[in-house]
Amino acid sequence: MRLLQIIDKYHDGGGKERFLYDLTQKIRANDSETAVICLDYSGTSIWGGEIGCEMMTFDRAWRDNVQAFKPDALLWHVSPNTTDEVKELALKYPLFSIAHNVTCPAGTRLFRDKDEICMCSTGLKCMVNWYVRRCGINKAPKEAFRLFKKSQATHDLFKQSKAIYVATQAMKQSLEWEGIDPNQIKLFDITLGSLTDVGPINNVTREDTILNILYVGRLSYNKGVQYLISAISKLKTRGIDMACYIVGGGWYEDRLINLVEDKELRQFIHFIGKVDSVKIKQYYQNADIVVVPSIWYEAAGLVVPEARQAGKPVVVFDSGGLSEWSNMMNHIYVAKRKDSFDLANTILTANEQRHTEYNDNLFKTMYTDIYQHLLDQGCENYL
Repeated sequence: MRLLQIIDKYHDGGGKERFLYDLTQKIRANDSETAVICLDYSGTSIWGGEIGCEMMTFDRAWRDNVQAFKPDALLWHVSPNTTDEVKELALKYPLFSIAHNVTCPAGTRLFRDKDEICMCSTGLKCMVNWYVRRCGINKAPKEAFRLFKKSQATHDLFKQSKAIYVATQAMKQSLEWEGIDPNQIKLFDITLGSLTDVGPINNVTREDTILNILYVGRLSYNKGVQYLISAISKLKTRGIDMACYIVGGGWYEDRLINLVEDKELRQFIHFIGKVDSVKIKQYYQNADIVVVPSIWYEAAGLVVPEARQAGKPVVVFDSGGLSEWSNMMNHIYVAKRKDSFDLANTILTANEQRHTEYNDNLFKTMYTDIYQHLLDQGCENYL
């Protein structure tokens, strides 16, 4: 199998880049070949080692480079920024798509006026909601319309795909809202089988009794860190001795810092900034509990299995596919979405139970092995 993977950018080590890296290693380990083509990239050793495959960009010679690689099929890591190139490539090669996130124009399915989830299909009403319901971040009408058209183009490409891979039932539901045939959608194991045993909780031995809470991810409104800060404030009023470490960066960071200062929580909440993907293991090691407070329609959230692999209990909001992790492994605690009071209570519950031993620590999934599916039911049929 010769698989050409398409991604928008390969830069900062986000979940999509991490998955592409891991999938590339699995493809290479099974004596198949893959190459990556993207708009641009700044390096390929984000996860501690070189990616180990040919990296191309959509430059002047990209068509010749793709033809020289001779792919059997395309695997598109969906992004609105590459729809034009994928549309052209799909005329020549079989297309398979991975929907890592929701595909509405705003890319979040979140009405930020009241933090409600949008369950509508993409349509002209999106342009109204972009401003009235504040689902769009960029205020420029030209950009709003561009993303609206790109969203439509994405859904057209889905209909041309031999299969569309999603990590959770919630993500499958979001595509069905867009009118995608459910028979095209395949649930796959986003961990690529790497979490065969998440093991017992790894409690840190410290002299102090401080409860260490960790957040890892981008600092954007939809990631819900503002609700975690409110939950920390509630825990403070109960006299809980704690420290919260926020690892990551983003456009919303300054507002979050101001919120911390307004609530007089600087002593308890520490902004670490971006951390190298390899070094982040130390933050997992020192944490007692990892919190994923996303309020948007999060597709899966790779930080959840990563935290569990590090032996840490995880508290998530019931948002998108996050709660589905609790069906696959233990020590996943689900709080009501956008409810900081329930989030605080759930953190305390997780803390009380993190010393509890479970007999069954196995990661369980009945989802498809994407590599095998591509090999057996996908690319092999088009050789």
